Order: sequence, then C-alpha cells, then structure tokens
Amino acid sequence: MIEQSLCKKKVLVILDDVDSQEQVDALAGALNWFGQGSRVIITTRDEHILNVAKVDKDRIYRPQELDYKQSLQLFSLHTFSRDQLHEDYLQLSHDVACYSGGLPLTLEVLGSYLSDISNKEEWESIVQKLKEIPPEKVQRRLKTSYDNLEDDYQKAIFLDATCFFIGWPKETVFSIWEACGYHPKSVVQSIIKRSLLKFEDYGVCPLKMHDQIRDMGRSIIKEESPMEPGKRSRLWSYGNILDVLEEHKGTDMIKGMILPYDLPSVDLANEHFEMMTNLRFLEIKSEKFMVDFSELPSALRWFRWENCHWDILPTNFYHKRLVHLDLSWNIMIEQAWHIGPQDKNERFQKLKDLNLSDCRNLSKSPDFSWFPFLERLDFGYCKSLVKLDKSIGKLSQLKSLIVKFCYSLKMLPDDVGLLEKLEVLDAKNCRELEKLPRSMGRMRCLRSINLTGTRINSISKLPGDFSMLRNVVQLEISYWDWERPPLRRSPRSWNLLLENGEPDQQKPSQHLSDMVVANSSIGNMWITEQNTKKRRCINFEEQHRKRSETVRGEMCSTELLRRDGFAFEEETRKRKIHHLSPVLHLLLLYILILSVCYCFF
Repeated sequence: MIEQSLCKKKVLVILDDVDSQEQVDALAGALNWFGQGSRVIITTRDEHILNVAKVDKDRIYRPQELDYKQSLQLFSLHTFSRDQLHEDYLQLSHDVACYSGGLPLTLEVLGSYLSDISNKEEWESIVQKLKEIPPEKVQRRLKTSYDNLEDDYQKAIFLDATCFFIGWPKETVFSIWEACGYHPKSVVQSIIKRSLLKFEDYGVCPLKMHDQIRDMGRSIIKEESPMEPGKRSRLWSYGNILDVLEEHKGTDMIKGMILPYDLPSVDLANEHFEMMTNLRFLEIKSEKFMVDFSELPSALRWFRWENCHWDILPTNFYHKRLVHLDLSWNIMIEQAWHIGPQDKNERFQKLKDLNLSDCRNLSKSPDFSWFPFLERLDFGYCKSLVKLDKSIGKLSQLKSLIVKFCYSLKMLPDDVGLLEKLEVLDAKNCRELEKLPRSMGRMRCLRSINLTGTRINSISKLPGDFSMLRNVVQLEISYWDWERPPLRRSPRSWNLLLENGEPDQQKPSQHLSDMVVANSSIGNMWITEQNTKKRRCINFEEQHRKRSETVRGEMCSTELLRRDGFAFEEETRKRKIHHLSPVLHLLLLYILILSVCYCFF
C-alpha cells in the first residue's frame, strides 16, 4: 500500500527509534517505493541496522553530547520555559547539567519534573537523590538498548564494563573476557554498534561509557537483589564489599569483585570466599590476603593481586583452572615458584597468561614447569632479573615472550630454541644483552624480534642460524656504538620488514632492485623483498652489506636520503674542501706571482 500510494510523490520519511531490521523492511523496503527526490531519515541505537540497510558510511551522523552551555539552555527551556536560568537556582542547575553528561533525554526529563517545584530545599533534595537513584524514565528508555542485546555473552560483557572496567585498557579487558570464555573479539563489536560502550583510539585504547549508561547497567545489577548485596552478580561499591566480607554474606551469585586498597579490619581468609563458588573475576589491592590460593573458588578464571606482602611466593600458590594471573607492580616479590612442583596435578593446568611485569626486585625467573600451557609471558621492567630458568624450554605453547627493560638480563638460555610456537620476542632496552642463542634458528613460527637498546647492534652479531627463520617479518635493531656514544643523536633503529608476495612484474629500478627504502631521515629502513614468493632470511650479513652499499650510493646520487650522525657530515665537508683545493692552489699561486712582480717593479 505504501509503494502504491507514494511511488510517484516526493516525500520525507522519518523512521524514528528503529530497533529491528523488520521495521525498515516493512516501512521503507526499497528506494523505488517513493518518488524521485524523496528523503528517508532513520534514527536508531543500533548501527548494524543501518549497515544491513546499505546506508553509505558518509551518510551516517553520530550525534555528540551537548556541551555545558547547551545543556544549561535545554534544561532552562524545560524547567523555566525560557533560555536563561533563574538566578536563585544557578548552582543547582549547574549540578543537574553536570550530572546529565550532555544527554538531552536526561535534561528534558529532569527539567519537566522540576518545573512544578518552587521550593529550593526540595530541589536540593531531589538533585542529591539523583546521584544515588537515576530517574526511572531515563533508565527505562536507555535499557531498551540492553534488552536488544542478542545473547548472554553480550549482556555479561556490558554489565562487566559498567561495574568494573571503565577506563581500563582494551588489551586488559579483552584478556579477562577471553579467560571467561566470552569471545570478546566477535561480541564486543555488536555492543559498540549499539552505542553502549566504545574504546578510544589513543594510547592503550581505554574503555569509555556515558555516565547515564553506566548507571543504567549498575541499576540492573542492583535489581537482582535490592536489599542484599551478597546476592548480586557483581560487587564494586566499597560499602557493599565491606558488608559482604565482614558479615560473611557471600553467595554463589557473585561472579566478579574488585577489592579496594583500604579494607579496614578485614584479614582475608578462605572462609570469605568459600560460598562464592561461581566467582570468576577477582582483583585484590590489599596486603591482608592470607588465603590458600589453591583453595579459591574453582570457577576463578582471572586474578590480579597488587601489594603482595610476600618476598617469596609459597609453594601452594597455584590454581588448576585459572587462565590469567597478574602479579605486576609487586615490588616485594624476589622469587616466585623457584622450586618445581612435586605433583603434576598441583600446578597451573589452564594458565595461558602470566604477568610479572614491574616486579622490580624479582632476580630469578620461576621454574616454568608450573605452567605447561602458558601462551604469554611478561617480565617487562623486571630490572633485577638476571637470567631465565632453562625450564623455559618446556613452554611448548608459548607465543609471546616479553623481557623489555630487563636491564640486568645478559643472555637467553639455549632452551629458548625449544619454543617452536613462539611468535613474538620483545627484548627492547635489555642493555646488557650481548647475544642470542644459536638454537633460535629452530623457531619456525617467530615473526617479530625487537632488539633495540641491546648490545646486539648489528646484523653481524646475530647467530648464523638466523638464516633458517623463514617466517620473520620484522626485526628491530639499534645501531649504537656502546664503546663511543654518538655525539649528536640517539641510536638509529632499523626495521627490517620482509614481505611475502608474488614476483614483481615491473622492471626493478637500477639502484634499488631488491628493496624499497623510505623514511630514512627519521631512522627507519623498511626493506621489502620483491623477488621471492616466500619470506626468507638467507645470509643476513651479506644481504645487509649489499643493501647498505646500495643505499649509500642512492644517498650520494639523489640526496633524497641522509645518514644520521656527525661523521657523515664531516666526511661530506672534507669532500667539498677536497674538490675546491686545486682552485685554491691556483688562486694562491696567482696572488704570489702578482706580489713578486709588484716588488720587482
């Protein structure tokens, strides 16, 4: 009927607050339903609907929150029916504008509600109440986006984010959700498209969420048990956590909890967690943690402990089902798991990620037989770490090894070569690291190596077996003369990127037949192999020598590239003087002849 009635008419169609694709199909199924020049506007909380409707990306408008001035203006229109605020209510209006976070819906609802109230004291009471109990009408409207989430994984991730993870780095929260089996890489994008959360594009990509959406999510948790916090699925409030622990009110409903630094008069013991059988996420920031770690709830998947009071971790510090263990920033720890497990059944059976970064006093790595299925190991900034235990070769599943800024680390054990699945080795700024073991030539999966800031400052110092690393695509090295530091600039980091591709069909250039060089002025060399089908690292030293000669010739001939440091400038200056010397000799001879002639006559 719509198509028949409007197919020849120029119309404006507005589909407001669309929450399913069926609505678009029923009301504006195709563009030929409307006459030429017609316009269709769709407003929705779910960007996925626009994508399915094949709306061009450049035609999607994402409204931003109102700024402070606009918020006050909108609030005043709904409260006082004018653009300007009432002088007696300036501060209270300011509080409401800040509370709203620039959300028009909140400003309209609160403004309309407060328009009938003339008592200033009642205003103050209502504004104070808003900070504790958000307006029901606002929450009900916002909750429609949560209700439209498709599965339990999406809802669990959203509720976790509202309660715990606002401001947390993307990598950290993804590791938590991966450990819990929520498949975040495929699930989170659906939540982002519904505008319920987002990750910023700078730094560590922190998780962001509007305050009103955060309050809506937390209200869902509070509704699980309004009067008994111990029966809620997530605990984040200091008062609620203290009440549950002091009174031993924990239940199997609790799935996640972050314990604050200052827990007064609470010495955490096993009985505090005994009833929390479904606890899967736990962060402790207290020194008063005296539990038998192996007796923590079996459902626990992610655990972080700051302010650990032990210098040597006890032998019962293990958990059979834990997936992610974070003990970073514990300056007290000097040794951890330094003795191998006595029983293979009493070790970390499922641990994939171990973070010991910034344990500044850790001098020796653990016995790695505790972690048979580890995939990621982080010792970054362990400045006292002298060596890695040779049992590291038992980590057959390890994919990432991070030892950056381990200033005391001098060498890697030969057993590192047994890590056949290792993909990333980051040894950045290990200032005492002088060589790599020859056994690394067996690491067929290794793709990225970072050796900047180490004493391995040239290709020639790499083991000869490195020619067998066929999958390496990135090698970072600092060209630093440790015996004589550079006079003017910091060391130059060279990035060698070996690409995999089809043979180049174009005729290679005369000077750069096997590579493309760019960004040399900022110290980066990007080398692209074009004459091979597979990534190869064959005879690194010979290739590097030939390429260096080619680059030097290109720099001299085109002056497009330049070398860092004072030495090259000095050499160029001497070369110019050398070219000018015959002219100077002739000029001096001419002046001498004139002087002699002048004296003679």
